[in-house]
Formats: sequence, C-alpha cells, structure tokens
Amino acid sequence: MVHRDRLSNRGGQPAVGAVPRSRLGYYYLCAFVVAAVLLGGGTQKGLWTVFALELAVLPLWFMAFSKAGERLARLPLFLFGLVGVLFAIQLVPIGAEILVAGVGPEWGLGRYGLSTDVGRTLDSAIVFATLAVVFLAASRLSTADHHRMVALILLAALLQGLMALIQFSSSRPLPVDILPYSPTAGTFANRNHFAALLFIAVPLLIWQMELIGRRRLVFALLPLILILQFAGGSGAGVGITVVLSFIAYLILATKTARGRWLAGGLVLVGSVALVFAWGRLIGEVSDSPIDRLVIAQTTLKAIGAYFPLGSGFGSFVHIYPQFAEASQIVSRFINHAHNEYLELALEGGWPAIGAVLIYFGLLVANLPAALGSKLKMAALLAIIFVLVHSGVDYPLRTMAIGVVFAVLNGIYFSTAPARKHRRTRE
Repeated sequence: MVHRDRLSNRGGQPAVGAVPRSRLGYYYLCAFVVAAVLLGGGTQKGLWTVFALELAVLPLWFMAFSKAGERLARLPLFLFGLVGVLFAIQLVPIGAEILVAGVGPEWGLGRYGLSTDVGRTLDSAIVFATLAVVFLAASRLSTADHHRMVALILLAALLQGLMALIQFSSSRPLPVDILPYSPTAGTFANRNHFAALLFIAVPLLIWQMELIGRRRLVFALLPLILILQFAGGSGAGVGITVVLSFIAYLILATKTARGRWLAGGLVLVGSVALVFAWGRLIGEVSDSPIDRLVIAQTTLKAIGAYFPLGSGFGSFVHIYPQFAEASQIVSRFINHAHNEYLELALEGGWPAIGAVLIYFGLLVANLPAALGSKLKMAALLAIIFVLVHSGVDYPLRTMAIGVVFAVLNGIYFSTAPARKHRRTRE
C-alpha cells in the first residue's frame, strides 16, 4: 500500500527516491538551524543575515502547527502567549499622555504607547516569534529526529571551531566580505557568544559519545574545546566549560568509580589551567567605566525610573545613556547590559521578570518527565548554563545561540516518548 505522504508521479505510483511530505519540514528545519549557527553570529541591529533568517523561518510555521508529529506542549504555549501579550501591550498605539495625564517616565510610558522605542520593540517581537516557531517545530519531532538534530548542531559547532582555529592562528584578521560585520571567532562577532556555542556542545558531545559507545573519546575532545575557549579569551566560557564538563560527565556517562575519578581529574586539570591563565583572560580592569558592575549599577537606576512597566523591549541603547555618568561616556558603545535579567527588567518591567520566573518553573516542573531521557538531561544542562552565562553577558541576543537554545528547549519539553537505542559504532 502506498503511503499518503509520499510524492507520486502522474500514474499514482510513488516516485523513485521521493521524500515524504511529512519529512520535508524536518529537513528544512535542519537546514535552517545549521544556517542560523553559521550566519547568525552578529550582534548588531539591521544585519541582512538576521533579516534573511527571519524570512527563512516562515515555512516552519506550517511544520509547527501541522497535524503531523508529536503534540505541542501546553505549558510552553501558555508562556509564549503571555510574552506575546506583553509585546502587544507595549505596541498599543494609544498616547500615554491620554491614558495617564501628567505621568512621567517613572511609569515606563512612552509618548505613543508603553514602549519608548516602537521600532526596536517591533524588531524584538519578530526575533521572539522566530525563536518561538523554531521551538514549536523542534518540539514536534520524534526522538530519532532529535538525535539527528543534535548531531547537526555538533557538526555546525565543529565547523565554527575549525574556522576559529584558523583565525586564532593567523597573524592578521581574516577578511570575510560576505558577512555584514567583522567576525572575531568563527563567524561570531562576539567571542563570548562563540564560547557559549562551545560549552553548549559539551553535554551534547558527552551524550553523543556515550550513545555510540565512544566514551573514552570524550577525554580527547573536551580538552580541544577547552583549548579553543582559552584561545578565544572568554573567562566565563572557560569556567563554564570546566564545571559543565564535570557535571555533564557525572550525569550522562559515569557508571563506575573509575569514571568518576576520570571526571574529577578532568575538572582538576581545567581548574589549574584556569587559575594560571586567569590574568590573561580578564582584559578589563575593575575601575573601567565599561566594567560590568558599573553597567549593572547604571541599569538598576534606569529600572527604578521605568518601574514597573519597563521602557520597551529593545530600548536599552536609548535609555542607558540617560542614566550614565559623564565618566562612563567612552569611545566603546554600550549596547547591552551584559546581564540579560537586568536588561529584561528595564525593557519589560516586572511583567517580563514574571515571565522569566514562570519559565524557570516550567523547567523544574518538566524535570520528572525528562529524567528518563539522557538526551533531555543533556539539553537541560546546556539550557541551565546558557541561563547562567546570561547573568554576565547577552548570548541569547545573538541569533545563532538563540536558535540553538530554542531547539534545546524543544527537545527538553518534547512530548515524544523516550526510547532506548542500542549502541552502534557506525
């Protein structure tokens, strides 16, 4: 009997080499994720690479809400709806002066709505919608498709690592004219975000090697990742990689006392290397006007002024200079708070912080369902450490990291039943 989802020729017979229609969406999602990792490393607004990815995601809406695949997780859908309402409220085109007469910026009200920068808020809404549809599409995949998706993410991370090695070993910057920005590590404009991709790969790599029965290979690959982190010069990336390698190996791979000793030795070597290289990794002096602590203090002042509704998503670049002291006005442009939670508190107010807390609650609530799947636990570890990194940087503001983060959440919250796979050495 011919399957309905197979393409056929005019005679009604399945075409040779035809691809089931239900699989076309999956292949498109795979291509989109790889393209996002390779092209989404910019941090500036208005990049053609980001615009191209936002357009390319449109066909995934059909996959996200099609009848094929696993059912959608309801709780994340509720959270998406809540965030969508926050964006809608900020974009309401009703003058704040009409709504609340005589109220200043302390209520977080712009002249034409709740957002003080409607254009950037709309741009942030489009980015959020892009990541949301990637999450929904990934959450509807089967367990086997999740396995293949992880392999593709690791492959894309490998390509980024190889490009970074060439860059770090070169005596001069490599010209990459195709990108609308200057890459500093792979195709990433920010080395800290390149570091985030590397430590995301750590638990996925450990899980993959355990699945195919190549556990010992982990002790050859993890040091390579650590060397790349040192070469990139990200202190947070090195520290997270060391800690995450130890935790991930304990949870995903170790079954014997010998394995625990090996994991302990790995974290010991990494910690010693981190101690001796810490001075080189920290490039900013403590009293620098662009120090993260100073930026955080200034952002807190702005949060107090725009409490409780926020200044509007994406408006940080316009709000921050209003509260910066004269000594903080330097040649380097401060485009983010280097603390995702403070920036969300400023831009979205307490409603945005409430959404973040709900998300944390969903991660905990889904833990019992994830305990039976090591892949979901690997995804959870990567998610947690991205959230930790977001406390000192803004990795999720980069499309490459945002898309991978959305896929990992799709895997973690997927309703697909966990299946045991036999080890293979293919």
